[in-house]
Amino acid sequence: MSGGGEFVAGKKWKEKAEKILLSAMRGAMRIEKQGIRFYSRAARGVKDPNGKAILEFLADEERRHLLLFENLARSFRLTAKSSQTLRVMRSHAPDAIKKQVKILKKPRIFPKPIEYHKRHDVAMDVKIMDEAIKVEKKSIALYEEYKRELGGKDKGMKHALQLVIDEEKQHLDWFEFARGDAKLHSYWAELEEHFSIQG
Repeated sequence: MSGGGEFVAGKKWKEKAEKILLSAMRGAMRIEKQGIRFYSRAARGVKDPNGKAILEFLADEERRHLLLFENLARSFRLTAKSSQTLRVMRSHAPDAIKKQVKILKKPRIFPKPIEYHKRHDVAMDVKIMDEAIKVEKKSIALYEEYKRELGGKDKGMKHALQLVIDEEKQHLDWFEFARGDAKLHSYWAELEEHFSIQG
């Protein structure tokens, strides 16, 4: 009887762990889709070609993140049908995670600065930056919450989330810097130079 009880308890733990993990992935994909929509829409409303290129670049950054989580979700759905699910869930760095995080390791191609001397009202640009700061802060907070929910259930997924958090923090840091620059000088700060300085 006790053996049967342990099996049921183990099965319930497994189902709960899978539910938390897949819920985190779905939430992460939802966040990235919102980011893509925001940056794509914002790019269409900016006159400065540097600002437009930067916002389009950031939309592509969110697409990279979305692809990561879509591929991970696909991988875990496949393993969920096998007896190896618990091993994958408990593994420090599952093969699926190792394979998919390579998406974030590929070199980023930053937009090149464009000569643009036309003076314009930057109020709308600053408003977009303010909204972007809110978007990035919200994304970071939600990813941190997903990490807490996972607890010790899947260190590999937590690692993937942390990589995305680190990139979102880069975006946030740049927007907070660029906002001040835009108000002072009426232009968009260079993205690659700032990221290089920040490491």
